[in-house]
Formats: sequence, C-alpha cells, structure tokens
Amino acid sequence: SAAMYGMRLYPRAKQWLIHRLLATRRASPTLFAQGKYLLPRLAGIAADNLIAQMVAHGDRAALLVAPRLCGKAEAQSDVASSAFDRTFLVLPERFRSAAARRVLDGARLQIRQRIDLAHLIVPGFPVIALELDREAG
Repeated sequence: SAAMYGMRLYPRAKQWLIHRLLATRRASPTLFAQGKYLLPRLAGIAADNLIAQMVAHGDRAALLVAPRLCGKAEAQSDVASSAFDRTFLVLPERFRSAAARRVLDGARLQIRQRIDLAHLIVPGFPVIALELDREAG
C-alpha cells in the first residue's frame, strides 16, 4: 500500500491519499451533507503550522489534520524534524472518549481528551485522517 512507502517515495501516494479521503466521504454522505464543521484546538510546538478541521453529526465525526505554512516550519529546526512532534489535539467534549479508525490504514484507536498527534500519524504521510464514533467508544 502507499502508506508503506510514504508520500515522498511512492509516486502515486498523493492519488492514493485523495482516493482514501474521497471514499470516506462517499461512505458517509449524511455526515458530510448535514454535519456541523468544527475547528478542534491544537496546542504545542507545531500548532501554528497545522490546521485541524472536523465535521460532526450525531455520534459520528470525521477529522483531518494537515500541515500549513510549511516554509515557516522548515526554517525552524525544532519544528522541521516533524510537524506532529510535541503537538496535541483537543477535541470537542462530546468526542473525547470516542473510538477512532485511521482512514489511511484502518487502525483502530481509542481517543482521549488530549491526543499526541505523533501517535495518530501514519509514517510517511503529512496528514492525519480519522473517523470517530462516540457509540463505539
């Protein structure tokens, strides 16, 4: 799979990533059509170099965390090592104990109040994409 090789080494990784994200959207039409868009809070060393957005409807949500202002991050050696190191995500209260599935590799995770982003990333990919389910948590 593309996750094994990462964005830099696998020429079609970007297409694979877009395919996975669109498949997630297609599989949950109500979530994306009727959901409310939220901006979870980021904290830590690279918080200014990331953006987080989620859409929530009922007990389900989808979350995406991606880099932004990459040129600025590369200029700072402590941030350049990894955009996700020592950076945390704080979810809205109702999703702080949800079950999660990583969209890129299908791994199942248990979400807590404060999440270390380094534990959520699939190595080699510059984004975090999760499906959250409160009922399963």
